[in-house]
Amino acid sequence: MALEPVSTQNEAVLKALLAGGKVLLSNLFGESARETAARRVRTINAKAVENFQERGLQTLHVAWGMATWNNTNSEATPAAPVLLRPINLKPKNSAGEDFEVELTEEWETNPSLLHMLKTE
Repeated sequence: MALEPVSTQNEAVLKALLAGGKVLLSNLFGESARETAARRVRTINAKAVENFQERGLQTLHVAWGMATWNNTNSEATPAAPVLLRPINLKPKNSAGEDFEVELTEEWETNPSLLHMLKTE
């Protein structure tokens, strides 16, 4: 599940996040898009918590870049993120109306994409 990017109201906020700082979701998406972004983030975060608790999988990442290629077995165009970086999302209140966003660890090349490239 993905949260589509929107133009950032404040480029300094995005730079702070990419530098490893904690930022508010509302500052990344702007007040007009905050409600929609928070709703999507609540869903994404809940699924990530479920994946970790039930399967031990860390699935909450920010993606940078998208690779696409022609698939001779299907009409659909496959796509996969190129770089991934783990992210923490912390609700600012019990209703999850805003979130503190923090990138953790370092960027890595998508292991699923690398596997596909090696096997194809």
